[in-house]
Amino acid sequence: MNKSLVETTILIDYFRRLQKAIDCLENLRNKGKVILVPRIVSAELFFGCRNTYEEREIENFLLNYVVTIDISVEIMKKGAELKRTYGKSYECGLIDMLIASTALIENAELVTLNIKHFQMIEQLSIVKPY
Repeated sequence: MNKSLVETTILIDYFRRLQKAIDCLENLRNKGKVILVPRIVSAELFFGCRNTYEEREIENFLLNYVVTIDISVEIMKKGAELKRTYGKSYECGLIDMLIASTALIENAELVTLNIKHFQMIEQLSIVKPY
């Protein structure tokens, strides 16, 4: 698996300059991993911006540091299937299921701190880096 899909929890820490998150992304790059960020995660990052400086910082990161993944029909259908399967019993939101489906469709490991929202998806490879 040469791809790592980085979820919102890691990226928030990265933009807060938490050294563990910075090291996490650097380690992925040093291992030759392609770092993927779904567009839905990009939207979550922009939602949390407090000013235009932060918006520019995120935009620069998304354009130059990672590969952003659009939400295809295939990803949406898989996300809906995951939501129907796990949503009620595990209290999973649609956004998390779209993130999981993107990792599955892209054959990427999911790098997250939020294991609880994804652990029940057996075919999903999950990494909690710190």
